[in-house]
Amino acid sequence: MEFDALNQGRSFYARYDRRHDISVTGTYKINDRISISGTWIYGTGNAVSLPLSEYPATPHTFPDLQSIYYNENSNFSPELYMTFWVTEQGQKNNYRMKPYHRLDLGIEFRKEKKWGESIWEVSVYNAYNRLNPFFYYNDYVTRDGTTYGVLKQISLFPVIPSVTWSFRF
Repeated sequence: MEFDALNQGRSFYARYDRRHDISVTGTYKINDRISISGTWIYGTGNAVSLPLSEYPATPHTFPDLQSIYYNENSNFSPELYMTFWVTEQGQKNNYRMKPYHRLDLGIEFRKEKKWGESIWEVSVYNAYNRLNPFFYYNDYVTRDGTTYGVLKQISLFPVIPSVTWSFRF
């Protein structure tokens, strides 16, 4: 994509640009009563904008903010003093998240009754517990007196088993 007002007029990938998006589904009927199914999904990671760097800046760095830290008598108020973090942004959507993939499995049991059909289904969403990225954020870790910036990932939906019963008449 390219817009004059965004990313200094340079082209960038759209948020949901996915070069690869694959789904493979299969169902196998073992007999009249039992069938199994599986679905595997793969997708290239989404493009996201991550900052290139962050650094602390105090009010003397920003003259417009100095007035916040002084009371009405022009005395410095240390209780109001704080450090601002300045984030240096890179190009738009400059980073690609890890690829998304998962495997869903299920087995279905059917039983015919005189007055209908009973169906039990046992399934597993994300069978191999892939921690797919939902979003990333910057955090800080201090080791041996030195603070390091780290990129952390939030994932949703680990292995989720389910059992379903339905009755058709």
